[in-house]
Amino acid sequence: LGCMNVLVRNTLRMRDEGRLFDDGLDMGVCLVNRKTRKVIFAGARIPVFILSNHELTWIKGDTESLGYKSSNPNHVFRNNHFDVPESSSLYLSTDGLIEQIGGDKRLPFGRAGFSRFIRDNGARPMIEQRDRLLDVFVHYRSGEDQRDDVTVLGVRV
Repeated sequence: LGCMNVLVRNTLRMRDEGRLFDDGLDMGVCLVNRKTRKVIFAGARIPVFILSNHELTWIKGDTESLGYKSSNPNHVFRNNHFDVPESSSLYLSTDGLIEQIGGDKRLPFGRAGFSRFIRDNGARPMIEQRDRLLDVFVHYRSGEDQRDDVTVLGVRV
């Protein structure tokens, strides 16, 4: 992620003082060894959600983003090493899902909403989880504009 931070900054020319924009991104990366079920996770403001044996946990990413003018180009992102039991699932989501406003109270979907979705649907096949999450997201928005990009990645290990 550290190399990606420098690449994004250079590509978007954030080091030029005269620029009027400040673009960047949050990102999570997982390296999964399916044979040993060992995982390495690094996150730039994105956590990984882990569903194992019907229990949901999550590991926070670093608080640093990638590419923004305020992002530290020398930040060393933490690699989180962990093992997962067979049939565990890993989930990464952009903040577009988490921060989407909706529901009766016009509040963000939140990590709590995403966690609830995973607990309720995590045993289903991934393709079915995708379809259900799309339905939940559209229903939750209930007329609110989509505020940001939404990407969710789920993998069964």
